[in-house]
Amino acid sequence: MVLALHGARWDITLDELRRKLAQSRVSVAISTLHRFFARHEITRKKDRPNVLNAREAWFEGQLDLDPERLVFINEI
Repeated sequence: MVLALHGARWDITLDELRRKLAQSRVSVAISTLHRFFARHEITRKKDRPNVLNAREAWFEGQLDLDPERLVFINEI
């Protein structure tokens, strides 16, 4: 059932998946779903090739940043 729901909508979040399962009277924690995907070596959205490529491209563009000159502003 988990694989069917994930296959029908690859971008489903773990919380959405948990709620869909609850509609079928299957109660699971998000951490259980996370372990299920890890155990079955099923990657999530952040591991998609297009996301990885975009992350790598962004990182490559940051080569000239000097960490000593970064300023972090915290909101109060």
